[in-house]
Amino acid sequence: MNKAPSYGMISRLVRFCSNHWKGVAGRVRRLYWSYRFGNRPMNFSVYGKIIVRHPENVTLGHDVQMSEGLYINARDRVTIGNHARLSAFVRINTGALPMDVPPDHRDIHTSAPVQIGDYAWLATGVTVNPGVTIGEGTVVGAGAVVSRDLPPYTFCVGVPAKPIRDLPRMAK
Repeated sequence: MNKAPSYGMISRLVRFCSNHWKGVAGRVRRLYWSYRFGNRPMNFSVYGKIIVRHPENVTLGHDVQMSEGLYINARDRVTIGNHARLSAFVRINTGALPMDVPPDHRDIHTSAPVQIGDYAWLATGVTVNPGVTIGEGTVVGAGAVVSRDLPPYTFCVGVPAKPIRDLPRMAK
């Protein structure tokens, strides 16, 4: 006669799995993306589900952190610098439909590269448009829309994002 597993046996099994499989999903996610990105990075973090279209066009620096809901449309090159932080629901877009052409030609996509500098931080819900360079050490506030280049070591907010104050530079 088969005996049902006891509570003690189940709790030991749960404890074993939580101790030995802790972080496995994160490691598998990181391994998957390391083979998909263009430069085969190994030292980066992915927290939750991200979506990257054309990941072979994305180049990551060291120690980049990407959060849940990140969306990158990499029709053109996207370069993300060392120690950059991309918070939840950031959108980076390299493709667009041109507005300065006749209506019958508006179905042709254009694209331009995006560059994010070292130590940059894009807060929750930031949208980065094609052809933009975000300077080293720049912090972009939540919900901002980056439609033009941002200077290094500044705090930028708004729609469109504008620098509102300078930030301290890194000691070298």
